[in-house]
Amino acid sequence: MFFCKPYRCYNCNVEKCYFSMPIIYGVTKGELMSLMSNSEIKKITKESIQTALLLLLKEKKWEEITVTSIVEKAGVSRMAYYRNYHSKEDILTDIFDDFMSKITEISLPYMEAKQWYNFWKVMFDYFAAHVDHIKLLFECNYKIFIL
Repeated sequence: MFFCKPYRCYNCNVEKCYFSMPIIYGVTKGELMSLMSNSEIKKITKESIQTALLLLLKEKKWEEITVTSIVEKAGVSRMAYYRNYHSKEDILTDIFDDFMSKITEISLPYMEAKQWYNFWKVMFDYFAAHVDHIKLLFECNYKIFIL
């Protein structure tokens, strides 16, 4: 997964975003957040929201997913959600942008060196490793990727 790693809650056996975990390595969520910079908190919040959306897309159709279900799954407040995103489509755009940035990052050195075999190998390996997420993204709102 190219986002924060989900975990399975021991109490309710539901897959949730790692950031929604109440205690991480013996440190409460509040203590952990006080140790981080604002940019780190924002990054983790965005990753949590993105991961939550991907997890929800495994369970529900795009139209059935609400902001409330996203923030509950991500373990963030609605205020944190709206500080980072205006809509569900914005989350998809962010996920797609992150995906394209990662593909560019891993393939560009091979393209610049004109090592085409390695270029295509890295590309296909990355797609193969993330095929489930790619399918989810295309199934939920294909037109966002055409723009």
